[in-house]
Amino acid sequence: MTDIATSQTQTLEGEEIINGRPARAITLQQPITRGAQVITKVHVRKPKSGELRGIDLGAMLNANADAIMQVLPRVTEPLLVKHEVENLDPADLLMLGMALVSFFVPKAELQ
Repeated sequence: MTDIATSQTQTLEGEEIINGRPARAITLQQPITRGAQVITKVHVRKPKSGELRGIDLGAMLNANADAIMQVLPRVTEPLLVKHEVENLDPADLLMLGMALVSFFVPKAELQ
Protein backbone atom coordinates (compact mmCIF):
# COMPACT_ATOMS: atom_id res chain seq x y z
CA MET A 1 0.00 0.00 0.00
CA THR A 2 1.24 3.46 -0.91
CA ASP A 3 -0.16 6.82 0.22
CA ILE A 4 0.08 9.02 -2.89
CA ALA A 5 -1.37 12.25 -1.48
CA THR A 6 1.84 13.82 -0.20
CA SER A 7 3.42 15.23 -3.37
CA GLN A 8 4.93 18.74 -3.38
CA THR A 9 3.39 20.22 -0.23
CA GLN A 10 4.52 22.75 2.34
CA THR A 11 2.73 24.21 5.35
CA LEU A 12 1.64 27.88 5.47
CA GLU A 13 -0.61 29.27 8.26
CA GLY A 14 -2.73 26.16 8.68
CA GLU A 15 -3.17 25.76 4.95
CA GLU A 16 -0.87 23.91 2.64
CA ILE A 17 0.43 25.14 -0.67
CA ILE A 18 0.29 22.61 -3.50
CA ASN A 19 1.77 23.68 -6.82
CA GLY A 20 1.42 27.33 -5.80
CA ARG A 21 -2.23 27.15 -4.66
CA PRO A 22 -3.76 27.03 -1.17
CA ALA A 23 -5.10 23.60 -0.24
CA ARG A 24 -6.68 21.87 2.72
CA ALA A 25 -6.00 18.24 3.60
CA ILE A 26 -8.82 15.85 4.46
CA THR A 27 -8.14 12.41 5.90
CA LEU A 28 -10.68 10.00 4.49
CA GLN A 29 -12.73 7.78 6.77
CA GLN A 30 -12.95 5.24 3.98
CA PRO A 31 -9.76 5.18 1.87
CA ILE A 32 -9.90 4.94 -1.92
CA THR A 33 -8.10 1.99 -3.48
CA ARG A 34 -6.50 2.31 -6.95
CA GLY A 35 -4.86 -0.95 -7.79
CA ALA A 36 -2.05 -1.31 -5.25
CA GLN A 37 -2.32 2.32 -4.12
CA VAL A 38 -4.48 3.40 -1.20
CA ILE A 39 -5.46 7.05 -0.92
CA THR A 40 -6.00 7.99 2.71
CA LYS A 41 -5.66 11.76 2.44
CA VAL A 42 -6.97 14.13 -0.22
CA HIS A 43 -5.98 17.77 -0.62
CA VAL A 44 -8.63 20.17 -1.89
CA ARG A 45 -7.05 23.09 -3.77
CA LYS A 46 -8.59 26.54 -3.96
CA PRO A 47 -10.46 26.55 -7.28
CA LYS A 48 -9.80 29.06 -10.00
CA SER A 49 -12.74 30.63 -11.80
CA GLY A 50 -12.35 28.34 -14.83
CA GLU A 51 -12.68 25.27 -12.61
CA LEU A 52 -16.09 26.56 -11.53
CA ARG A 53 -17.39 26.84 -15.08
CA GLY A 54 -20.90 25.39 -15.41
CA ILE A 55 -21.40 25.15 -11.64
CA ASP A 56 -24.32 26.72 -9.77
CA LEU A 57 -22.33 28.45 -7.03
CA GLY A 58 -25.43 28.88 -4.89
CA ALA A 59 -26.04 25.14 -5.00
CA MET A 60 -22.43 24.45 -4.08
CA LEU A 61 -22.52 26.90 -1.18
CA ASN A 62 -25.68 25.13 0.01
CA ALA A 63 -23.71 21.84 0.04
CA ASN A 64 -25.57 20.40 -2.95
CA ALA A 65 -23.96 17.01 -3.53
CA ASP A 66 -24.20 17.20 -7.35
CA ALA A 67 -22.43 20.58 -7.47
CA ILE A 68 -19.69 19.44 -5.09
CA MET A 69 -19.20 16.18 -7.01
CA GLN A 70 -18.78 18.15 -10.24
CA VAL A 71 -16.02 20.37 -8.82
CA LEU A 72 -13.99 17.88 -6.75
CA PRO A 73 -12.42 16.08 -9.75
CA ARG A 74 -11.12 19.48 -10.87
CA VAL A 75 -9.47 20.53 -7.59
CA THR A 76 -8.20 17.46 -5.73
CA GLU A 77 -4.68 16.14 -5.21
CA PRO A 78 -4.33 13.33 -5.95
CA LEU A 79 -6.77 13.92 -8.77
CA LEU A 80 -9.94 12.00 -8.02
CA VAL A 81 -11.91 10.79 -11.01
CA LYS A 82 -15.69 11.02 -11.31
CA HIS A 83 -16.46 7.43 -10.27
CA GLU A 84 -14.21 7.75 -7.20
CA VAL A 85 -16.03 10.90 -6.12
CA GLU A 86 -19.41 9.25 -6.73
CA ASN A 87 -18.37 6.30 -4.54
CA LEU A 88 -17.09 8.36 -1.59
CA ASP A 89 -18.42 7.68 1.87
CA PRO A 90 -21.06 10.40 2.57
CA ALA A 91 -19.01 11.71 5.50
CA ASP A 92 -15.95 12.03 3.25
CA LEU A 93 -17.98 13.84 0.58
CA LEU A 94 -19.24 16.27 3.20
CA MET A 95 -15.76 16.94 4.60
CA LEU A 96 -14.27 17.47 1.11
CA GLY A 97 -17.21 19.72 0.24
CA MET A 98 -16.73 21.77 3.40
CA ALA A 99 -13.04 22.21 2.57
CA LEU A 100 -14.01 23.35 -0.94
CA VAL A 101 -16.68 25.78 0.22
CA SER A 102 -14.36 27.25 2.86
CA PHE A 103 -12.35 28.88 0.06
CA PHE A 104 -15.38 31.05 -0.77
CA VAL A 105 -15.34 32.77 2.63
CA PRO A 106 -13.13 35.90 2.71
CA LYS A 107 -10.22 35.47 5.14
CA ALA A 108 -11.34 38.60 7.03
CA GLU A 109 -14.65 36.87 7.81
CA LEU A 110 -12.86 33.87 9.31
CA GLN A 111 -11.08 35.97 11.94
